[in-house]
Amino acid sequence: VYKRQYQRRVHGAREERSELTMDTIKAGCRGKYLNHWKGLGLMKDPNTLMIMQSMLWDQNFGTIFELGAYRGGSAVWMADLLISFGHKGQVFSFDIDLSLLADEAKNHPRAKFVQGDCMAPHIMLNKDFLASCPHPWLIVEDAHTNVNGLLEYFHQNGLAKGDYIFVEDTNPKIPAIAGMGLYDHLGWEPYGPGKLQLVKEFARKHGEQYMVDSLYQRQLAVEQHLAQDALSGGDRTAPAPPS
Repeated sequence: VYKRQYQRRVHGAREERSELTMDTIKAGCRGKYLNHWKGLGLMKDPNTLMIMQSMLWDQNFGTIFELGAYRGGSAVWMADLLISFGHKGQVFSFDIDLSLLADEAKNHPRAKFVQGDCMAPHIMLNKDFLASCPHPWLIVEDAHTNVNGLLEYFHQNGLAKGDYIFVEDTNPKIPAIAGMGLYDHLGWEPYGPGKLQLVKEFARKHGEQYMVDSLYQRQLAVEQHLAQDALSGGDRTAPAPPS
């Protein structure tokens, strides 16, 4: 039996550290880029996969918004988990270019792929559409484009108590290019703190409205993980440095 803890409001002082060394991340990438589901690449390390499947079971999300579809493996994996759990949620996966989407992913009953531009969230995620999507929401940001604009748009258009935000690839030590750590010819270059800084900007602006769900965050040394707090009285949701 575990105890869920919502703690350490994300706008305040938090220690910025990761238990993962550069060598550990490099070694993990050898497997990360080989992970697949039903033959579709997942582009996620085992630690992230385990934490996300726990979240999907625990929170019983009504709607999952995935920003960045690639081949569709991650969306299909999440949708299959929802089905296996007996949950009724729906996955919507967005990408500006769906030409890379695998044929095997296109007709999944619980994963819908939508072409859209993250630079224009008011079109891609129009307010009427968001209003029709059941809560709780899980927002998985993996597009690396207009990060703050997307978080702000969701913040202003429907985020509610019980919703979660999961921002991937915020650890400055991760590889800058997919495949690094697996293919020697690519060499190694750290991604850097750019995305982490963007998420911290959002936290500074809205941190009073967001809490970290430490049950997951303390197990996840790579991602920024947010859990939504109360919406009333000026409380709501935001991100936390890796730990």
